[in-house]
Amino acid sequence: VEKGEERPCVAVTSMEGILVNQHLGEADRIHVFRETPKGYKLVNVRATPDTGQGDSRWEKLAETLADCRAILVGGIGKKPAGILGRSGIKIIEMSGLIDQGLDSVYKGTELRSLCKTEMTKCGTGCTGSATGCG
Repeated sequence: VEKGEERPCVAVTSMEGILVNQHLGEADRIHVFRETPKGYKLVNVRATPDTGQGDSRWEKLAETLADCRAILVGGIGKKPAGILGRSGIKIIEMSGLIDQGLDSVYKGTELRSLCKTEMTKCGTGCTGSATGCG
């Protein structure tokens, strides 16, 4: 079984379901998409674990997203990025249309957005102030 078949979905942090525009730590829900022959389909919206649980919050989220090969986020801290990354979820930090991020994951197209970083770069300027990466 190929990795894509085991993990057919992509998770997205979004305030309204159109743009990738939310920091993972602020998201109370995650939009989950899947590629279909007729384009991308919103499979469901999943609640994120409650705050105040430390690392176990991110471990629970990794379990919740076990069918996702990647997560598109507007921002992410070093701890959650490490925990989700180790669980096999590729972290893609970006801003812009969800479809552009999904094209990047499913079709390998170049991601052109205001902010594109890989997991290893995130956290270098993170202050935990919830104002985004910088």
